[in-house]
Amino acid sequence: MTYLTIPPYRRPRSLFTAFVATGTLLAGSALAQDAADQGEDVITLPEFAVSTAVDTGYMATNTTSGTRVATEIINLPYSIQVLTEDFFKDFNLYDLDEMVPYVSNLAAGDPAAGGGGGTRLRGFFVPYFRNGFYRRQAPDSNSIARVEVVKGPQSAIYGRVSPGGVINFISKKPQTKFHTGLTQSFGSYDYSRTDAYVTGPLVANKLYYRVDAAYYDMNRPTDFWYNRTTNASGGLTWKLSSNTSLTFEYEYTGRIMNDTQTFMRWIGPDNLIQATVADLPDRALAERLMGFNSGGAHRRTERLNDSYYVQFEHRFDPELSLRANVGYSTREFERLTPTSLGTWDFRNNRFSNVAGTARTGRSMSYQTIDDKQYGAQIDLTKMWRGDLKQRSLFTFDVFQDDTDQETWGLSGTALNNALSALGMTTTAQQDVWKYPDPFDPGYGYLVNPEFHGVPGWTRTGTEAANTFGIERFYYGALFNHTAEFLHGRLAFTGSLRQDWAEFTRRQPYAVTQALKNAKGSAEELTYSSGVNYHVIPRKLVGFVSYGTAFDPAPQTDPNTGDVLGNKTAKGVELGVKGILMDNTLSYTLSAYRVQQENEVTDNPEW
Repeated sequence: MTYLTIPPYRRPRSLFTAFVATGTLLAGSALAQDAADQGEDVITLPEFAVSTAVDTGYMATNTTSGTRVATEIINLPYSIQVLTEDFFKDFNLYDLDEMVPYVSNLAAGDPAAGGGGGTRLRGFFVPYFRNGFYRRQAPDSNSIARVEVVKGPQSAIYGRVSPGGVINFISKKPQTKFHTGLTQSFGSYDYSRTDAYVTGPLVANKLYYRVDAAYYDMNRPTDFWYNRTTNASGGLTWKLSSNTSLTFEYEYTGRIMNDTQTFMRWIGPDNLIQATVADLPDRALAERLMGFNSGGAHRRTERLNDSYYVQFEHRFDPELSLRANVGYSTREFERLTPTSLGTWDFRNNRFSNVAGTARTGRSMSYQTIDDKQYGAQIDLTKMWRGDLKQRSLFTFDVFQDDTDQETWGLSGTALNNALSALGMTTTAQQDVWKYPDPFDPGYGYLVNPEFHGVPGWTRTGTEAANTFGIERFYYGALFNHTAEFLHGRLAFTGSLRQDWAEFTRRQPYAVTQALKNAKGSAEELTYSSGVNYHVIPRKLVGFVSYGTAFDPAPQTDPNTGDVLGNKTAKGVELGVKGILMDNTLSYTLSAYRVQQENEVTDNPEW
């Protein structure tokens, strides 16, 4: 039987000025059925996985991100916030930047840049993980069942973490029952999104599958801006026995954008640089410049991400379980763009330098960034019999993170020659491209010089400095222990972790010889501990925790070639939390202090 339904109208997110109409096509079950009846996740070992069946509406009750083992959130001594699939689907939160406003202490970077870049948690840049593996690019919500945000310096859990915390995306899993669905969304600025999935058994009681796919296309008020994203993911779970399973997962994201943004300042009549053009006293001019795209219609940014995961789980006996994971991700980034035009001169109605004596024009930049991350994790968990409820976790992991970044520039005579090859043969024609007029409606349709096959692209100055390769190799071991006392009213959690890191940074066009092949290493012992006490069981729980963090994010001194910046942090958090109204309302109130050390700064002697 097939059901076609249009859900009730909800207030659309800020992107939509009109409405969002969503149709959902489900086969095999009615929408009125409970989520628990619509399908069951294939979970062999609940020690290592959360079950959405125990969630109440939008509220998650357990997490794997806090300790790497499924644990009730109420018994963890630090702040954790979880966004469930029901929540971000009902509110049309398809991208991390759209989810950010619903997580306390989390702030988005530039939502228009795509991919969640620049997200901060408690004031610090936050890393992304997918099922515990570090990812350069946040995954699309189409392949995600939960978003778990762990707050604070809990480096003992992941080994590589921001002082503010981490974001761990939990992927969708195959289900034991057949289900399929199709969702179509429309909105203003030509917004269109299609989501589809199918899941179920391939071999009864043995082999299960899941496939998810999405495509969306959207524009913005900025001239020529667009985002066209394709996401596809799939998974196979082979239930070898009642105590053993093997899971394969794949995810692909392809995003093509014209993502130019306007952050121009302006020079006032007093010859001083003012705030952004949004504050111009001429409101019509302000609106025009805020929507102005200095890159034109042919600017292009591409991100292609492929990720592969294999997971093996085995229970030796009711108290001892093993999980082994392997992950591999690659990302190809390519950007062809004109450079920024700089400051709007209010005195001369043009883009000028601060003195106003010369117009500022465009040159060209082309950049590629190839990322590769791969690693393995082994988790062994032990439950202890006795009067006290105790659990121990031992983890060993190894990870390699490689980046190759290349940058070229096109300017001067070489730029003039490239523009001539595009048909702009006179100085006046070339000036239209170099010094675009925001009030000329045809300015942006002049084609940008392509990188491939055009002579004159160079690596000098900034381009040479931004061409480099860096290899990061990490390995470490973790011991985590939890214990409950007083019949579960008092819970203790403690972790101890040792990490080692090695780095190699190559900058082939550097003038300083030491920069051509700079090497460094670091090691750090981190820990965290905390206590929860149920003043009123589950309704009023006090907690306190202290933790340290290690963030091996090396930078290279451009004068000496020394590899610097293996940051460390420490922090404390104190608060109360609880679950009310029959598990439909949760709250957390906390105070925290985090301090980061060994931040790289400029050396005044140089």
